[in-house]
Amino acid sequence: MNKDQKITCSNIWKLFGPDEKRVIKELDKSLSIKEVQEKTGHVVAVRDVSFSIQKGETFVVMGLSGSGKSTLVRCISRLIEPTSGTVKMDDVDVTKMSSRDLLELRRNKMSMVFQHFGLFPHRTVLENIGYGLEVRGTKKDERLEKSMQVLKNGRIRGLAQQLPARTFRRYATKSRSSKSACS
Repeated sequence: MNKDQKITCSNIWKLFGPDEKRVIKELDKSLSIKEVQEKTGHVVAVRDVSFSIQKGETFVVMGLSGSGKSTLVRCISRLIEPTSGTVKMDDVDVTKMSSRDLLELRRNKMSMVFQHFGLFPHRTVLENIGYGLEVRGTKKDERLEKSMQVLKNGRIRGLAQQLPARTFRRYATKSRSSKSACS
């Protein structure tokens, strides 16, 4: 792993079904997702995904609804166990971490913002971003500073004091407009 690589995912697969470990070993990987489901009764949620994220890089996972974006991100954090493949952070294999080490990793080295339904509607965007730090006991000044840096990095600093419902309704409208303009 290059010293600037923070996260490297190699050949990540996630199948959902009663015997995913056996199925992945025997799987003809040239089959379509539909054929895999018809032949095995298992659903392919993530199919052979590999990428690296460099230190300081903004990395976006994009795709259609139901294409496996959230499942992939949950595999990286092991909120969902990948069926096969490896995830490394700072050259440490996350897929082999103990429960205790994984808890420590989640508390101190990673965070995940879920989609709209996972945000506190009564907290501002800034407060939602800082919530994990608040739970960890980070002092308010430091929490706000780090949260503002996230907003600045995402070029959305102007949304800091807005509530999620107003913010996401505005962006959903813009998103729909741009999609139809591209059609």
